[in-house]
Amino acid sequence: MFRIWVLVAVLLWPLGPALADIPRPLDERATARLIADEVMRQAPGAKVRLSFGTLDAGAGVVLDGRTFLLEAKEIHQQLRDANEGGARAVALREYVTGKLALAAGTKADAGKRKLDTTRIMPFIRSTENGGGGADIRRAPFIGDIYQCWMLAEAPGFDCLHTWELPRTGLGRLEITRLGLENLEARIGEVTETMEGPVHRLRLDPRFGSSLILLESYWNERASKGSVTVAIPVEGELWWTLNADAETLVALRQDARNRFAEAERVDVVKFSWAGGSTKWMAGLRPLSPELYRWTGSGWDILLP
Repeated sequence: MFRIWVLVAVLLWPLGPALADIPRPLDERATARLIADEVMRQAPGAKVRLSFGTLDAGAGVVLDGRTFLLEAKEIHQQLRDANEGGARAVALREYVTGKLALAAGTKADAGKRKLDTTRIMPFIRSTENGGGGADIRRAPFIGDIYQCWMLAEAPGFDCLHTWELPRTGLGRLEITRLGLENLEARIGEVTETMEGPVHRLRLDPRFGSSLILLESYWNERASKGSVTVAIPVEGELWWTLNADAETLVALRQDARNRFAEAERVDVVKFSWAGGSTKWMAGLRPLSPELYRWTGSGWDILLP
């Protein structure tokens, strides 16, 4: 019997001590502190710094020369909803384990394979509903909308991070040019339907709204008059030509309704190791605003 207990003890020893129950976090700042503690437990050599912004909180991690951000909003609601401290501890451990594994994998891959520039595609996000972490390569577009780049590979994508830029051998201008060229090459895949005077464009739901970035596309349409666009969610773009006041009012209301509907969508759960998101592809809310083409860019069209 003694030998059996010794064998059990040896088998269980690598698992380490049982996870202690953790309290239900009151807010995302508390969640960020829990994340930081768990990172230090799993990776004692990591440097962790808490980051508290006006809209979000997180833990910035430096590990083996790799810098990345673990955002509290990715796990906060799950910790809040869990009824038991033990369940919260398990969820937190799995989340941090997955993130650390993902970071280690992407860092290793960076030195092994060259970036396929034909996969670079632009996409747009809003500051409020952007996600993606602090090390996502981004550039301002208009208002609270910013532009990012992805490595598109169906059915998913990887955001192009700042640490990946050395793999490309390209600067931001070259990446922007390549992304737009790759997007323009897919114009033939755009589907267009009419609802009254409004054209509704759809492409790939991951970057359908990115059609707003193609200047030549809009200059061609603007040669016939005034172009107004709505991008309420990331997978769609609506536009109208020479719209009268009644059409603009209706388009604005439709955009606001679609935007609000997207913000209310239920959480979609994915593996923590592969990241998580609140929105299904194509449904991430972008903007309730209307935009007017000027011939060289876009202006926000005020009511």
